[in-house]
Amino acid sequence: MGPLEERATWLAYAGLLPFLGTALYIWFSPLIFPANYAYALLRWELLYGAIILSFMGGIRWGLAMLNNKTISDYVTLNQLTNSVIPPLIGWLAVIPANLIPGIAPTYVVRHLILLVAFVLLMQADRNASRDGFAPAWYGPLRLKITMFLSLIFILSMMRMLNLGW
Repeated sequence: MGPLEERATWLAYAGLLPFLGTALYIWFSPLIFPANYAYALLRWELLYGAIILSFMGGIRWGLAMLNNKTISDYVTLNQLTNSVIPPLIGWLAVIPANLIPGIAPTYVVRHLILLVAFVLLMQADRNASRDGFAPAWYGPLRLKITMFLSLIFILSMMRMLNLGW
């Protein structure tokens, strides 16, 4: 493992800490932590998730900008387009409930939106890695990180449903 891959791996796992911390807080609420704080923490977690989705979209933009002219313009335009979609999905997950009349998604639904976006983006990133548009180590790293994030989100959503949130 080279220094870039090693640093990226450590930083990627560190990026999971806010999600893990929120999940633990929720699971120990209201036994140890006040439920109203856990509920407020979920909002911050959703905002963090939307930021991370934007960051992941930015990676795709950066990869497209590094086009070495051996990649077709179609693929480059496709990468640029796909780099804008993750932030838009993140925005949907945090949009105020009263902004769209008749639609008030729960925290579970909002987490599900983020989870689906992370899984779809992971698959696109793995394909980019496989096809040589991203470093070879990037796809496997994204798979591991997304698996951990998915587990964290699923456990959090189960607890939210249990608490009636």
